Amino acid sequence: MSGLIDSAGSRSGVLGTTELDYEEGDFTPTSNTSTSAVYGHYVKVGNVAHIWAKWEFDATGASATLTGLPFTSGSFAGPKAGILITTNVNWSANMTSVTGYVGVSGTVFYPLMSGDNVAWADGFSVVSGSSVILQLTYNTA
Repeated sequence: MSGLIDSAGSRSGVLGTTELDYEEGDFTPTSNTSTSAVYGHYVKVGNVAHIWAKWEFDATGASATLTGLPFTSGSFAGPKAGILITTNVNWSANMTSVTGYVGVSGTVFYPLMSGDNVAWADGFSVVSGSSVILQLTYNTA
């Protein structure tokens, strides 16, 4: 793919009739655990979505998932990992790292945790007042 789109929407550096598909906007993320405040923003170029989102939980929940991504992920099993920043999340014993992934053909981000001599484990528990910030890049359907 080649080409640039400037703020006026004009094309430059295009080979043939190739044109970039660009979309930007806000979305409302959801969760399987009750939230009090959420925010989401995305930039989609072609079939790649870049997501920035925040969840603030007002309830306690085990294995919280972060749902409501604005685009369905692709149908291939390639890497779709993201970076999480958390506060007031219940970490299991010896857990020191958190990341996650988007499943195949879905709109859910599944957190993963690991630590010293501990295998990767699905999900994390949140308590009222927990916050999670996500930065994610993934291929869309």
